[in-house]
Amino acid sequence: MATRSKNKKRPLLWAALALAALTAAAMMAFFTARSRAAESVGHYFEADEFVKETRLYLLTRYWQARCAWDGADDPSALFLSDANALYYACIQSGEDLYTMAQTSSTPLSTTDGGAAEDPPLDGRTQKDSAQEPGAPVDGTQETAPLGTRGGLAVYMQEAADLIDRFNTRFRNMTDEYTLNWSNLYCTVVDNATGAVYAPVVDLSGVTRGASLDDTWSYLQITRYDAAGTLSYQETFYPTSGASHVETLTRLNAQADMKYLLGNSTNVDLFSFYDYVPPQDVTVILAVPRTLAGGDMIDAYASRERYQTRFLAQDRVYNIALLCAWALALLFGRKNGAGLGRGRLARLPLEASLGLLTAAGIVVRQPLYSFFNYAADGTIAEVLASVFSLDPPAGPVVAYALAFAAIGVSLGVGFAAALSIRQAVHVYGLRETLTHRWLCWHAVHWLWDCLRAAAGKVRDGCARLWRVATRVDLLEPADRTLVRLLTINFFILALICCFWFAGIFGILIYSVLLFLLLRGRLHAEQQNYQKLLDAARRMAAGDLTTPASGEMGMFDPLRDTLNELRAGFEKAVDEEVRSRNMKTELITNVSHDLKTPLTAIITYIGLLKDPALSEEARAQYIQTLDNKSQRLKRLIEDLFEISKAASGNAVMHYAEVDLASLLRQAACELEDAIGQSGVDFRWQMPEHRVPLILDGQKTYRIFENLLVNIIKYALPGTRAYITLTETPEGAVVECKNVSAAELNFDTAAITERFVRGDRSRSTEGSGLGLAIVKSFAELQGGAFSVSTDGDLFKATVFFRQGAPAPNTGTGGYIESV
Repeated sequence: MATRSKNKKRPLLWAALALAALTAAAMMAFFTARSRAAESVGHYFEADEFVKETRLYLLTRYWQARCAWDGADDPSALFLSDANALYYACIQSGEDLYTMAQTSSTPLSTTDGGAAEDPPLDGRTQKDSAQEPGAPVDGTQETAPLGTRGGLAVYMQEAADLIDRFNTRFRNMTDEYTLNWSNLYCTVVDNATGAVYAPVVDLSGVTRGASLDDTWSYLQITRYDAAGTLSYQETFYPTSGASHVETLTRLNAQADMKYLLGNSTNVDLFSFYDYVPPQDVTVILAVPRTLAGGDMIDAYASRERYQTRFLAQDRVYNIALLCAWALALLFGRKNGAGLGRGRLARLPLEASLGLLTAAGIVVRQPLYSFFNYAADGTIAEVLASVFSLDPPAGPVVAYALAFAAIGVSLGVGFAAALSIRQAVHVYGLRETLTHRWLCWHAVHWLWDCLRAAAGKVRDGCARLWRVATRVDLLEPADRTLVRLLTINFFILALICCFWFAGIFGILIYSVLLFLLLRGRLHAEQQNYQKLLDAARRMAAGDLTTPASGEMGMFDPLRDTLNELRAGFEKAVDEEVRSRNMKTELITNVSHDLKTPLTAIITYIGLLKDPALSEEARAQYIQTLDNKSQRLKRLIEDLFEISKAASGNAVMHYAEVDLASLLRQAACELEDAIGQSGVDFRWQMPEHRVPLILDGQKTYRIFENLLVNIIKYALPGTRAYITLTETPEGAVVECKNVSAAELNFDTAAITERFVRGDRSRSTEGSGLGLAIVKSFAELQGGAFSVSTDGDLFKATVFFRQGAPAPNTGTGGYIESV
């Protein structure tokens, strides 16, 4: 047992050691990547953002130089030209160029904005341009000159607002560069006069063909000729140990000016004025190797170091994570080699992929930051201030925490890959990729729900359609037509709401209505055919198979046909039963009459013997008397039950005390009761129970019930005779335990000549219970028989009040 436990722990120990070694190697590689990133410099100089910023920075320093040399004031006077401003204003306002020139009291241009003789953009003179007729002037548009803004002639209010916004934005941007770009040095040299503007460091000694030295990490030399054309531009910064030339003409100067305006207006300033680039100057930009203070240059450098370090550490972490996954595949080749005892295989695939994502993507940034905080001493400072862990304890704990963070991350990736490997080993690749997804089960559950909902919607629509189009042949036709026409009216009214498109709607509705009605008519034809088939089966004598299923408008006829079938089946069963009973009656009557008659004939023959002794003769005569009396009673009972069945019985109604009558019957049968060995228990009220009945026939009912108990009850048992009053009359119950097995039909035992003794070996005619039933029904009552195992129970109900003259059983009242 100990060996088995040791074998299970061994793979776990090996996996922990492998992950620890992998974590240590990853930390060492992190340190190497961090040191190399600290030495990298120069890559951020290639960024488009930095290039655009230096371009704008150059323009601000050029404006400051012109302010220092020429006393320039507004940036718009330096960078914007109004040589074509009047032409642009005509385009914006729709005014004729000649008319606007005649109404203008301000010169087309002023001294600083550019020459008045400059032609328009398309090269035409003002005279030529004025010959073209212009569009009518909008009455609300002001076309007279508004004055000047920074030495520019302004012809429209929109242009004046744009010039003011441009000047404000340019000054603000100049202040921002002065404040936030302190590590970017600039020198502007006037090529014509040799004047130098160097607010921080004079870089005028840097000439074409310069190279980087230990002082500068970035140099840019830009030269404009007298026409404002970029004649020379070159940049120097360390990239793979060599100089790099970057041409900035890809950044349009006019686009830079649009950038100055931002998104403050929807109108373009250069739809009114032309851009004037720097002229006849050389601008030198430089970034020192040692940055002083924190500014945007320092931010660019820090971001570059961070990105370089991040990419290097990311490569290290990717390699380490791949090694952890490879270890998981190695350890998982045999159900995890005991790792996790196979429990990882039961993880849903989403959980495993989530762990892989967490280890491979989510924790990268926090993990690198945590390691770098540990490496630069930030965590050690926090531990010293919070927990008073002074060196060397603080750094050791910081590196231990970093080691644990990296190890946990790699361990999570290892466990996630191991869970997938174990799942493939246990369940197979196909099962893992299909049924091990929680979303797969969720999709199937959702699909089942949608199918169930769609089925309910479909069934609901079908029921609604059946209700809306239901045709009941028993319902008045007017009501059916009004319902159908009302539905049709609302549908057509809805279609007509679409005006002319309603015509296509009516066509579509007509086609759909045709298809629906055709389907409904086809269904009704099938229903009618099923009904005809059921009727043909009945006509052929098959009364056992009912007409089933939905039959639409023929449902009432189907129900009536089933009732008719059930009636026919019942009548046929009654007829068959009646025939069987008649046959059995004849058989039983023949048997019960033949038995005493045969005995009488036999004993008469014996009496004819002259040698017969007197003692034997007297015995034979006594036997003949008994048989003849039995035959007489049998014939009398047969006559009485025949009269009751045929309606010829005469009833003598009078007030009868049922309790007294039941006691009288018990007294007359006292000897037979004593000889039967049955303990009779009587439960009767002490007071009278008067009812209007035929006393003779009621007595015969009680007598037959008591005789039935005497003949067929098991000796040594108890019999219970109960008389109970009810609001409707009275109930007499006789319960006893049968000596023979009660295997007869309780519904047939009350018929004539039907006996519980099917062999008919005991005395009795089988008419006793039949007489009870007939006499009870003649008097408006009822008789029933039930059994429970060997318990036999007979119940007679007598109704309160005098019976009607027509009792429904054939008897008639002679006297009351």
